[in-house]
Amino acid sequence: MKITSSHLRILCGTITVLLAASAPMRAVTYSITDLGVLPGQNTQSYAYGINNLGEVTGYGTGPASPSGNTAFVWTPGIGMQSIGVPAGGTLTQGFDINDLGQVTGNAIVSGANVGFLYTPGSGYTTLGAIAGNFASEGFGLNNAGAVAGLSGQSTVSQTRAALSTGGGNFVAIPGFSSTQTVAYDINNSGVVTGAGIFGTAPQVGHAFTYNSVTGVTTDIGAFPGRPDNFSVAYGINDLGQVTGYSGGFGLGTHAFLYTPGTGMVDLGSLTSNFETNGYAVNNAGQVIGFSGNSDQKPFLYTPGVGMQSLRTLIQSAGTGTEATFSIHSEGNAINDWGQIVGNSTVNGNLTHAMLLTPLTPLSTASNGGANLNVKFVRGMNFNTLTTPIDPVLGSFHTELKLRSGTAGANRDVTSAFSIGTGALFASDVVSFSGTGTDTFTLQLSYDEAAALSIFGAENLVHLDWRDPADSMWKDATLGNTGAGALAGFYTQSYDDFLAAHGGTFNAVTMLGAAGVDTVNNTAWAVLNHNSDFAIASPAPEPGTALLAASGLLVAAVRRRRVRAQGRPSDS
Repeated sequence: MKITSSHLRILCGTITVLLAASAPMRAVTYSITDLGVLPGQNTQSYAYGINNLGEVTGYGTGPASPSGNTAFVWTPGIGMQSIGVPAGGTLTQGFDINDLGQVTGNAIVSGANVGFLYTPGSGYTTLGAIAGNFASEGFGLNNAGAVAGLSGQSTVSQTRAALSTGGGNFVAIPGFSSTQTVAYDINNSGVVTGAGIFGTAPQVGHAFTYNSVTGVTTDIGAFPGRPDNFSVAYGINDLGQVTGYSGGFGLGTHAFLYTPGTGMVDLGSLTSNFETNGYAVNNAGQVIGFSGNSDQKPFLYTPGVGMQSLRTLIQSAGTGTEATFSIHSEGNAINDWGQIVGNSTVNGNLTHAMLLTPLTPLSTASNGGANLNVKFVRGMNFNTLTTPIDPVLGSFHTELKLRSGTAGANRDVTSAFSIGTGALFASDVVSFSGTGTDTFTLQLSYDEAAALSIFGAENLVHLDWRDPADSMWKDATLGNTGAGALAGFYTQSYDDFLAAHGGTFNAVTMLGAAGVDTVNNTAWAVLNHNSDFAIASPAPEPGTALLAASGLLVAAVRRRRVRAQGRPSDS
């Protein structure tokens, strides 16, 4: 038989019936993109899973019935493409996709519903079923190709939580007192989550985690207060945080976020007395799910912000698609950059897969802390980086800013402050990485008195870079690959530099430009490399160590560098 999403809802409901019988972050807004349909094949599409490259999986379907379901992968810049069917198979559905582009879901092969692992370039591997069963389905997939799902008989009352590793057949997850269990997701550490019935009294269905490395299955419980409270888990992140729902008979359910060592937290609801359900959680602790009774509205829960109606966060596309946006439980529908997939109604009655992309970067560390981690989605401007100031006692309390540049791919940009030692510094050292080969403008503040002591004159202050080849501090632009027509040193603010050259950042012509703003005590440079940066004493060149140590050649060294690169001085 084909196990549909309605069967899965029945499964969760049956578990309940069996019970009776027995890092501050900002709120974000999103753009919405219609992913369309498979060309020439379908009129509708449904999205279920998204990876960290922004690739999406789901399935397309025909105009009148689901009999033509075809799994797809949507790729940025390419669009939606069918991944075909396994040998002897007919319809397919994609539920999750990992960062290697592998897909899991279900297919009909020889009349039976089977889970699969699809690998680009290799094709389909069907995952079989637990001994004695004939049906299976894959729901969650990690980067090692391990699949979490279920295996069952012809009735949903006999499903088993199952795990497949290395493309092998599903095996049962141990530790339950009932054969009615299901696994929905697996993280990159091989920890599975789902729901099952344990041997405690009364016998109630609880969310669980199963560590496939240690072989330990853990009942993570339910909301406290009543012994018959139940729970079901749908999503898990790499930190071991789990989301799903918990509640009691006659009390309704609420979404939860479970954290190892802390326990289960009720995420509440959008409106009082509304039921809520958490579907997926990313590594930033963001949870998506639904809130509502008859009208199930999708929500986004953000740590430090709380639960918000997701539809109200979507920037209008002028088509009304944001008003009908919905998400599904079977896949991992939010990635670590905050991108979300789901579906909306178009043209009055057709359903299309949709992609929500955040318009502002996702910060996963305190903006005022010594470390900052900001996730930029491809095409997002780097200058939206929230500026941190180094809080370390005894430091220069350096301010870091990204002033321009565009993320060429999803970028995990990190920075960390430290106090420079073993050389003369007018700022703290900033370890900065994650922009890849993208061109951006980095700006640091400096201490004026320290800068005058080091450079001799403030208009000679410049941003330096620690060359990893020899650990020497050098002009930051020397680490660039290539240089633009405007490469040079400018004794003016970055804003004045932009205004003097058309008012718009140009990554090609401005690469290698650098300058100092003596009014606001900042130095900046247009770069396409990462490393440690600081306002630091220039490294002495060979044969000049004695004079440089006395401070007599500091300015001369700087001027010689400028001439060697053919750089004009713009005052």
